Amino acid sequence: AAALSKAALEKSLAAEEPVIRHQLSLYAHISKITWRLDVEERIMGSVSDPRGGDIRTIDIDPTAMSQYEKVNKVWELL
Repeated sequence: AAALSKAALEKSLAAEEPVIRHQLSLYAHISKITWRLDVEERIMGSVSDPRGGDIRTIDIDPTAMSQYEKVNKVWELL
């Protein structure tokens, strides 16, 4: 039974992966945010503004502010 559930899980994940990849791609395209996922201890990335030609960097110390302040900081860059 464990092997069957593992196979079912793998099949489910294989079916969901393209949908999740598409959703992430759409989010990145709409928000113009590119996240740096290789730096786990900070919230880092960049926001591009195609109209102004700007690229603004995101570099937030997650321990220095509340969840609310972090979200507002990102919104300010958009």
